[in-house]
Amino acid sequence: MISRRSGRLAFEVQIDEITSVDDYITTTMEGREPILPKTVVANGITFDTPTPSLKSSTNPSFDFAETFDSKLVPVEWEPIDPSAYSKAGNVFEVTGKVLNSDLTATAKITVNKKSGCTG
Repeated sequence: MISRRSGRLAFEVQIDEITSVDDYITTTMEGREPILPKTVVANGITFDTPTPSLKSSTNPSFDFAETFDSKLVPVEWEPIDPSAYSKAGNVFEVTGKVLNSDLTATAKITVNKKSGCTG
């Protein structure tokens, strides 16, 4: 919003910043290093104009309106010790650095038993 008062120009500035990072939850097979994403979901960053409220005609409690306050941001994960995924039933976490911020990301990983199938 821009306003003009007594010969001065004033305007509002909104500074978006990451307020939180969603955990990444996955599984892997015993003995297999988990595949971690190159990006994670960061919340608090508005990147588009919200869509206006529009109620469903068949389900009035549903509103098609959306806000766009999360997006994918790059992350660099810490190395994973192979002993963490060596045994079925293990549950462990890996932390990562969200690039261009002071925030960390967390991957929560469950190790499953190897299946009898190959191929």
